[in-house]
Amino acid sequence: MNRRKAIRNAGLLLGYSISAPAIVGIMNGCKPDPGKVTKEWLPKFMNAGQVADLKAFVDHIIPKTDTPSASEVGVVEFIDEIMADYLPAEDQAMFKAGLERLNLNKKSFSTLTNKEQTTLMMDMEKVDIESLKQEGVKESFFTKMKGLIVTGYMLSEEIGVNHLAYDPIPQNYDGCIPLEQNGGVNWSL
Repeated sequence: MNRRKAIRNAGLLLGYSISAPAIVGIMNGCKPDPGKVTKEWLPKFMNAGQVADLKAFVDHIIPKTDTPSASEVGVVEFIDEIMADYLPAEDQAMFKAGLERLNLNKKSFSTLTNKEQTTLMMDMEKVDIESLKQEGVKESFFTKMKGLIVTGYMLSEEIGVNHLAYDPIPQNYDGCIPLEQNGGVNWSL
């Protein structure tokens, strides 16, 4: 055997020995561990009372109709993860203060009647709109929350796959087609 062949064989042997465990690890990572899979979700950023208030808030923005409500598709979990892992401390503080504003006269937002919730949310939106007119204020709790709710809702698997047009392997994209040609639904994100 010549030197070139020996180096090539050694390289192949090294590649196989390194990649085999990596492939096994990757494939094992794709399978859920039955002992660890649980339906219980533990918030990273909020406490239980804040989770209940946020659930009522998101379901008020996107209630259950012929499509699932915002909380049913995991918007509360989405917002908790965004707040805990991706937003700066300034936005986290704004979020916590906004959740506190949801509590009317020391009553939790989730325990208020539907009419009280609607009135409180409309008042909050008016206050936030006025605060946005002030110099130096870029975002408010209410506008940021509405954006996060809609984003989380539209990015959820349930909505993307079952309620919007979904093509897991997209081919050609034509953005100027009649809605009826697409089955009467918009495309998933």
